[in-house]
Amino acid sequence: MLIQVIRVTEEIITEQDIIPFETVYQADASMNLDTRAVLQAGQNGIIERSIRVRYENGVEISREPAGEQVVQERRDQIIAYGTNVVIRTLQTPDGTIEYWRHLRMYATSYYPAELGGDNITAIGETLRKGIVGINPRIIPYRTMMYVPGYGVGMAADTGGPRTFSYWVDLGYSDEDWVSWSRWVDVYLLTPVPETINYLLPQEERGGPVSP
Repeated sequence: MLIQVIRVTEEIITEQDIIPFETVYQADASMNLDTRAVLQAGQNGIIERSIRVRYENGVEISREPAGEQVVQERRDQIIAYGTNVVIRTLQTPDGTIEYWRHLRMYATSYYPAELGGDNITAIGETLRKGIVGINPRIIPYRTMMYVPGYGVGMAADTGGPRTFSYWVDLGYSDEDWVSWSRWVDVYLLTPVPETINYLLPQEERGGPVSP
């Protein structure tokens, strides 16, 4: 008769899972537009799980949960953003302008012949100097703006996909086209629209200029 001795052992091992914190945004009417402040720093949560591992003759044969506990509570990051719109004035070579938002954007330019003769914009305007192609997620259609060196324009067209959000395409007719390819200041002119995107994206290139 063969007697087989099986050596059974168990151990408890632990594993940790990270619970990423979330970012919560809170509007603050006491802060100026395009300013932000961190009200609470974020902290990831940590859950520690215990696992009972069973071995027979040194070979693992099973695992089963043996409980879990939170060893670090998750704490969300809270960021306040300003909603107080301040009207400002600026002296320019074209006269005094009144604006409510200042953006840093990359400017290019275009004209009908470049588009194969198509001179009708996304909202039905005729392409000419004073028509500006924009990213409508950043600047709504029909917004009036001022670009130093170009003058006053209206957001009336859009362009193809870009790798970043903050750009404008300055419109011209075929006869007066001027090439643009540089970073510029863009001032959104009064009146202030009824609907405002208070929380524009933050990117490495371009974006709101805090007063």
